[in-house]
Amino acid sequence: TSSSRILYTSLIRSPQKWFYSAVGQYCTGKGKNSPVCKSTVTIHTLLTYFPFFSLEKHINTDDSPIQGALRYFHHADFQSYLLGNVFEERNWCICTLEDAFPHIFARLFEQILGISTNRIQFPRFNTKKWTPITHFRKRIPWYNVSRFYQHDLALWDRLHSRGGCMAYSSDPYIQNSILKPVFQKSIKDPIIHSAISHPLLSE
Repeated sequence: TSSSRILYTSLIRSPQKWFYSAVGQYCTGKGKNSPVCKSTVTIHTLLTYFPFFSLEKHINTDDSPIQGALRYFHHADFQSYLLGNVFEERNWCICTLEDAFPHIFARLFEQILGISTNRIQFPRFNTKKWTPITHFRKRIPWYNVSRFYQHDLALWDRLHSRGGCMAYSSDPYIQNSILKPVFQKSIKDPIIHSAISHPLLSE
């Protein structure tokens, strides 16, 4: 069926880099006047203004949409949270940003779209830099917040240890015409699962 030809793809960034990037985006936008973005910031400030650090599931009790970069602090392990139940789908490919972008993803889209990688461009967004981020890192070292990203870190480590990507497909066409050609050229230990298995649990 046509639904079996849907290939879910996603990139996972190193949780440490992701966190500081998210703070930078927040502080260059609507959060620029927040105490989180001041030179006096402490871990207590984060616990106060980013309530997800309390490990509560949601920070908005009225279910209203969270706009802007504040949405990045809507949930602990936010990258895993956004993936939802993707590992239960029939076809998926998850890679680390550091290992797979742009070269592996370009080849993936080359196989899907049937065009040369020279014609594939990935636009960049949120390129504005927050210059106080170095000071923020000193005030809020990674070990202060890493406990809120344990699932994200486990997933990223798992992918990275496998060469940067893991994939599954129950569709022979996607297996043979898209995933295998890309992975056999790109990663040192290609994983094309013969059965659905979550990367955090499979050996």
